[in-house]
Amino acid sequence: DLAPPIKKRMSTGSLIEAQALLRFPSTVLFAFLFLYQGISFSALRLVVYPVRSSFRLLGFFGVVICIAVPLWVTRTIRASVPSVARYRQENTKPSRLTALLIGPGEWVSTSKENHWVHRYSSMIRPYHQKWCWLIVLEFTSMFLLSAATIAKQPTMRDCGHVRVFSAAVNFFCLFIEAFMWPHARLRDNVFDFMQFGFQGTALLLLGIAYYNEDREFWTVPAAENLLFGALIILLVKVAMDGLAELYILYKGRRSKLQLLEWEDFGLQSELNFLTQEPLDDFKNKS
Repeated sequence: DLAPPIKKRMSTGSLIEAQALLRFPSTVLFAFLFLYQGISFSALRLVVYPVRSSFRLLGFFGVVICIAVPLWVTRTIRASVPSVARYRQENTKPSRLTALLIGPGEWVSTSKENHWVHRYSSMIRPYHQKWCWLIVLEFTSMFLLSAATIAKQPTMRDCGHVRVFSAAVNFFCLFIEAFMWPHARLRDNVFDFMQFGFQGTALLLLGIAYYNEDREFWTVPAAENLLFGALIILLVKVAMDGLAELYILYKGRRSKLQLLEWEDFGLQSELNFLTQEPLDDFKNKS
């Protein structure tokens, strides 16, 4: 049994959510997404540039993995939502601050026998149910940027081509954000829209400078400022994601919405010895 001080600070829902973060394959897929651009860049470089045959074979294997895993993840998500998982919104409208930081609801599994969300939450959690498969866009954009970066750039104009192509990839992602609004949380859509816009514009300005064969061209300082702004946006987004996750874990919000989804309130007697807020009270609010 947990000591009383711990009982007061943590709920059963918090413990369940903390354990869920370590479930396979969600944790592995999150690490793969975090390292994806570096992996794809290295693999493509081994394939394109002259190296020993064993290294080239390793590069081909890496490219296959970088293409196959996103396709498998997308197929798995499209086949499983909404049959075994869905995005459940609270019945009562959340406050503006809650909607901005936390979102209007959470992903839940529809079957107790197949707790699908715990195993794939890292791939679907930011998105609306309609666009739950759009994680493939992140993989695709990173793969295209890696492919552009490894291209040989013997002249200034070649450098310009690479940067303009990279700008086009960012503007395509900007178009998706603007017209699909795919994230469940408003701030994710706004931050991604700003980040893609800043990065795309900066790369375009750098491309113009290279086309003019002048690294001191007037567009370069503007591009540097935009890239710095994109970095600040990314850092703020990561910090807010961390704070939101800590709040959700502390409150056990996902687990409570999950129990509501299953409509299994007979578990309350087993859970209330650690919960900070009785499940019946949460049900009434939701």
